[in-house]
Amino acid sequence: HGKVEDDGGGAKEDTRAPPQRSSLPTTHLTKSNINEFVFKASALKNGVFRPGWNLPTMSLEELGEIEYRDAMARAEKQKEDEEANKGKARRYEYIVRDGLEDDEDLVEKSAEEDRRWDEFKDSNKRGWG
Repeated sequence: HGKVEDDGGGAKEDTRAPPQRSSLPTTHLTKSNINEFVFKASALKNGVFRPGWNLPTMSLEELGEIEYRDAMARAEKQKEDEEANKGKARRYEYIVRDGLEDDEDLVEKSAEEDRRWDEFKDSNKRGWG
């Protein structure tokens, strides 16, 4: 270590040598890893001001229009299916719900359907695989 000397005016002068610093770590680029380094640097540079969450790809108005179109298409398909199935046999409770209990032919088909369903349930107990 260097010495601290008094110059006579009360101020002391530091004559010590500056402390030795270890050398900074260096990165040696070779032809094999230069492309990897450039890729990492550009990826980091592109992500600096990017938020950490996904940004929306459409506005709420656009989403609402899409959902509305889908809902209208589903409603139209449901009406078509109900019209197509109006004369088919189904459970009696559904016939009553739709107000078609006066149609004797439909009630007969419904009774047959209910009997087949009851027979199936009797022969296939719940939990028997």
